[in-house]
Formats: sequence, structure tokens, C-alpha cells
Amino acid sequence: MLPSAPPTGHDHTQGVKSLLRAGMEVAPTQVSVRSDFSHSPARGRLALTLWAWLGAAVLVLALAWRFGAPLDQIGNVSLIAVAPALVGFILLSRLGQTWARLYFLLAWVAAATMLAASMGGAVSPLALLFTVPLAYAATFGSTRLIVAAAVASAAGYVAAAWAGHGRGSSELNAAPEMLATAGLFLNALILLTRDGRRDGDAASLRIAETAHELRTPINHIVGFADMIEHRVFGDLDERYAEYAGLIRASGGQLLELINRRLDLSRIAAGRYALELEDVDVAELARDVAAQAHGSASAKLIEFDVELPSAPLRLRADPLALRQVLTNLIGNAVKFTPHGGRVGIAARQRHRDVLIEVSDTGPGIPAHLRARLGQRFDRGSVGAETEGAGLGLALSRALVRLHNGALIVSDAPAGGARIRVRLPIAGPRV
Repeated sequence: MLPSAPPTGHDHTQGVKSLLRAGMEVAPTQVSVRSDFSHSPARGRLALTLWAWLGAAVLVLALAWRFGAPLDQIGNVSLIAVAPALVGFILLSRLGQTWARLYFLLAWVAAATMLAASMGGAVSPLALLFTVPLAYAATFGSTRLIVAAAVASAAGYVAAAWAGHGRGSSELNAAPEMLATAGLFLNALILLTRDGRRDGDAASLRIAETAHELRTPINHIVGFADMIEHRVFGDLDERYAEYAGLIRASGGQLLELINRRLDLSRIAAGRYALELEDVDVAELARDVAAQAHGSASAKLIEFDVELPSAPLRLRADPLALRQVLTNLIGNAVKFTPHGGRVGIAARQRHRDVLIEVSDTGPGIPAHLRARLGQRFDRGSVGAETEGAGLGLALSRALVRLHNGALIVSDAPAGGARIRVRLPIAGPRV
């Protein structure tokens, strides 16, 4: 059984803290929320495509030289073929910006134009290289960039047809055909990076940007309401103070939802960096349970706590792990009816730490468990409960960052049981 949490007085500086925090959060949304391309998975995938093109071009031209192609012509073609890849590497850290993407596309179109013009013009197989900018723009760019790529590629093809008119066949044997084939494989590699989530990620980004813009004024609202509730500037009618308290509480709930949404966006963008250190899971779970004891007592909910007296240590991010425990225990209290029970347990099994939170609420139907944990999905059991269903989604994402697993099942006495497995050694770097 968990002892009653010691009474804690209200922190009268909370209002000032909220206002100061709001003042520090006036950073541009693009910096705080938008995924940084230089640290995103898209940057790594694009770097791989550039290396793939360089490798293919070198291999093709080496084969052409091996089978007797003139060395001077191979040298000229080599310089043109590797130029767009070199431009891509130079701009790689800035390819999240439209101007850099446009420069990269223009460099590729220029190289394709010169290659096609020198090897047959309109009928050159290297005209297929004009499709690479279209594939790139469709994968990484906006509608405007796609239009720009289409216009530039069409203009490049016309220029290559005009410049290559009347030229003889190439002396590079099958090199043009092999380079064109490499270009087609490059298209496939670029398009595979889309992974079907581009539209959803764009919608997610817009939501995250909106959430970030809301956070500053909500911090102001919470701060001012807190100061009014506690009569910082003088006496006030009791009913107005009560209303100010309701505003503060509601604002705090909304701020928590926004912070969760921003955390999910950072995780999805690959920008959530774990700060690993040695954490005592037993002590952390005991602390989070004590903080939840007040809301549980209001519903006459009894806590069953099975935590070892000895430290239960693992390598983890303490703030992230506290967020996971807060979400799971808070959800258990929220869904458990009056007079119910919430169980909290933690133990070591082999090289993992197992954390278990169970409740005697309505439970989670089996057909909903696969979807539970997705953003904004609470399932039918949570339709009448406050919140946007982000708690479990964020918990699952944070556990996965630690190379762990979160599993939902039925509790022995009815209700839901959520098990978290975390490796003691911490996530593999």
C-alpha cells in the first residue's frame, strides 16, 4: 500500500515562472518545431542516393575505359556526371530549404543537358536523367518545387535536343545506356524514401507548429490566472479567485496536451535526444505514485505498490522515463471508477527491467489494442474521458527510443494492464 502523500503547499511563484517561461519560448516556430533537415532521416537517405550515383558513374566510366573508350572523352563525361552529386554534398546540410533544393535540381538538369547533348541529343538514352529531378521534387519538395523541376527538365531536354542535333554517335560504347539505367535505379531509390508517410507528416508538422504557437499565450494565461487566484496584487472576491483557479487548472491541462504533441513531433522528426544516466526505477515509480495519490484519493482508489526496497537501476533518460510513468499511472487513475484499485509494480528479469501498471477500469478491447497508442486514438472506452489520447502514444514512442517495448493486455481482476520492458544497459547508440 502506498502511504498518503505529504501535504504540499502551493508554490506562489508558479505564476511568475509561467510568465518567464512564456517569455523564453518566443523562438520562431520554424526553429523549435520544424524538423531540421541536417539531422533528419531524410538527409541520410539523400546522402546514400548521392553516393549511389557517384559509385554507379565511376563504375560505368571505368568499364568504358576498360573496353577502349578514349580517355579524354571519359574525363569530360566524368566531370559532368559527378558535378550534381558534388553540388548535393555541398548543399546537403541546407537541403531542407527551398533555395538549396532548387540549386541542386538546376545543377542536375544542367549536367543531364550537357551529357545528353554530347551523346545523341533528343534520341540519347541519357535523356532519362531528366526524370531524376522530378522524382526528387516529388519526394522532398513542395508542389511549387515539382512544377519548377518539370519546367527545368523540359527546358533542359529541348536544349539538349537542339545542341545535340547532327552530332555523331558516342565513342563510349554502352556507357550512355548504363548511365541511363543507373539514373532509373536512382529514381527508384529516391522514391523509396517516401515510405508512404509524406502527407501524414506534413499534416503532423502543421499541427505541431500550431501547438507551438499556442504554448506561449497559454503560459501567459496560466501565469496570470495563478497570480489572480492567490491574490498577489491584493484582496479579491472568493468566487473570482475560484474561477481563476479553474482557468489555471484548465490552462495547465491544455499546456500538458500541447507539450505532449510537441514531444511526439520531435520524436517523429528524429530530434528527441535522450539524456542517459543511471536511474533508480523503484524510487522514480514511488515518487510518481505519490504525486498521483491525491487524485486517486478523491475517487477512493487504492494503490497496490510492489516495488523493491533495493535500488532497481537502469540506463535511461530520467525525464522521459518519468513522463512514461506519469502517463501510465495517470491513465490508470483516470479510467478506474470510484473505489477501484491501481497496481504498480517493477522488477528485474534477466537483463531487462519490467514495469507494470494495472487498473480495474473498463479495460481495452482486443480489437482496439493494435490502434491504441497511435496519436489522437483513445478507443471507444475513452470517448467520454478528457484528453486527446496522446499519453499512451507518447509513452510508447519514448519506450521505443530506449529500445524497449510497451504491451497492453487484460488485468487479472479486469481492467487494463500495461507492461513496459526496458533494457538495463540502455538503448544501443
